Amino acid sequence: MTTDPQAAQERVSAPFERMPSPESTPPESSERLVTRGREEVGRLTVEMKTAQASLAPEDDVFSGDFWDLKARVETAQAELEKDIGSIISETLHEQEQLAEPTEASSETPPLIDPNLDPLEMSDRIRDVLAESTERHVAFDKLDQVAELASKDASIREQAMDRLSDVVGKKFAERILSDRRYREVLHRLQETLTQRISGKESPNFCKETGLENLGAIHEVLGERAEAVVRTLDLRSYGRGLDASLKFSPSQNGEFPDAIRVFGTSFDDEGNLTDVQIDLGFGFDVIGKDGTATGDDAKIYRSFILEQRTIPDGTMEKDITVKHELFELPTSIKGNGLAAEVTATSLQEYDRIGANAITLHANIEQGGYAWAGYGYGWDQRKTREQDVGGLIGGVKAAFLDALQEAGVDPSSEAAHRTIEAIETAEQNPSACTPQHLALLGKEELLFRRGTSGRLYTDEAFQAALAEGSETDEMDTMKGPLHAGKLGMMGSSWYGRIDLKPDGPQGGKNRALLEEKVSRSTK
Repeated sequence: MTTDPQAAQERVSAPFERMPSPESTPPESSERLVTRGREEVGRLTVEMKTAQASLAPEDDVFSGDFWDLKARVETAQAELEKDIGSIISETLHEQEQLAEPTEASSETPPLIDPNLDPLEMSDRIRDVLAESTERHVAFDKLDQVAELASKDASIREQAMDRLSDVVGKKFAERILSDRRYREVLHRLQETLTQRISGKESPNFCKETGLENLGAIHEVLGERAEAVVRTLDLRSYGRGLDASLKFSPSQNGEFPDAIRVFGTSFDDEGNLTDVQIDLGFGFDVIGKDGTATGDDAKIYRSFILEQRTIPDGTMEKDITVKHELFELPTSIKGNGLAAEVTATSLQEYDRIGANAITLHANIEQGGYAWAGYGYGWDQRKTREQDVGGLIGGVKAAFLDALQEAGVDPSSEAAHRTIEAIETAEQNPSACTPQHLALLGKEELLFRRGTSGRLYTDEAFQAALAEGSETDEMDTMKGPLHAGKLGMMGSSWYGRIDLKPDGPQGGKNRALLEEKVSRSTK
């Protein structure tokens, strides 16, 4: 058997020569190009081995020039693999050059084309507006539509119809007529689509169509990201024994920090209602860098209501509802909640918020929020609701007397019961602060780690004799009638942020005093 070495080399080289050159085809993605190159090398290797086998004589492997041919074929294989690597490298370099923006390519192709007929132009404008009202706005294209609309009444009518259906007539008019407003929304979009602090953090908001952008701007202003950052608990509580990191959802993704709901407009195109929810969940990380299993959560809703008042102007009301604020025991008591409140108040004032509301109903929340100055939310609180809370304080105090073995007819117990009954007779005059303070100067109790309730004096004796070692973690400190009754209670609270509100600024002053004490 005789074999031509040159023919063998040509046979194994032919598949490589069939690979398209960078000049003859559009550039591929780098990932696809590398994959294709590897596939080609693998295929060539198989063909090489087949060619090698065909060179071997059937009867005598040592005959003729077999070993010389084998060495030359292996050399050809190595050269081919090297050449394929060069082709891949050159093509990737060309792709990088093509991807670099040039002065000419950075310009947005104009929507207007002298050869476009009116119907095609209308379709193109419709597509641009449809894109802008969905997840993301192409502001360069929107600017072109606005420019066309300023010169052509039919285009303006088309654009107004499309935009009004989504963002209301007033916003549609502003978007088309006010370039400065479009620039503000554009900057807002560029900020909101970023992550808060690197890849291990949520985006501010990926859903940035015109409806969401307009609503966010109307409620949170041009610096919406500053409001969001007040809820980033990682930036507070220096010197804690634990740290926090953003908690992803079950699919491993981070939910957006901003979510927009319930946008509605009146017949005149005014934005009348929208709710913007902000918030995060965090995992607690111990000093050793591992998760402790605890978590922290903070969620708030910014609710806008606008109504036309008799003089024809729109009255704007922004209420911030504190939906949830949970901290594990490991990071409580370090002034973190007060720091968050102080920073939040600055942003609430900047956006012109009228009030803060909450539903106090978690563990000690009913008592704690009374201490922060919250008054009754009159829109959700009736006199009988307050009466029920007073009755709860009385029941909790009587239970404590029985559990701790205190005679209800004792002087200290009698004074507390008398104060509670006075409040029962006039619930309309009873504030959350009044209720929380009932009996604070009288009988005090402590709950031990065993779960048993003692008077303060009896608890000290139990510690001395060793029957108790400490107080229960969730009930540290002395317990009086008002605290016992308000812990775990459910009520709706409100703080007016402006001095001309129904509370006359009194509850805000209580809040600021509490924050000041807690952050010193």
